[in-house]
Amino acid sequence: MQAQNWINSAKYNDLIATAVANKNIDLYTQPFLYLWQQRFNGTLPDYWTLSSIAASDVVILLVILAMTLLAFVLGHRTSLRQDEDARLLRAHLNRII
Repeated sequence: MQAQNWINSAKYNDLIATAVANKNIDLYTQPFLYLWQQRFNGTLPDYWTLSSIAASDVVILLVILAMTLLAFVLGHRTSLRQDEDARLLRAHLNRII
C-alpha cells in the first residue's frame, strides 16, 4: 500500500506540475480524489483507481466477515455438542449411581 501511495503522489505531482507549467487552471484546481479517480489523466493503470481499490477493500472485508461468522457458528455448534455430551454423561452417571 505504501508503494501505491508513493506512485499516486508522484503521478499527482507530475500532473499538477505539468498543469501549472501549461497554465491549465481547470486541471490543477480539481480535488486530488477526483483526479485519482480519473487516473491522473490516464497515467495510472485501471486497477489503481480509487473505486477499484475501494471495491477490493470491500471484497476483503466481506471475506473476513464471512470467515468470522463461520468460525462463530462452528464454535457454537461444538459448544452445543459438548454440552449435550456432558448432559448425557451426567444422565448415565445418575442412572448408574
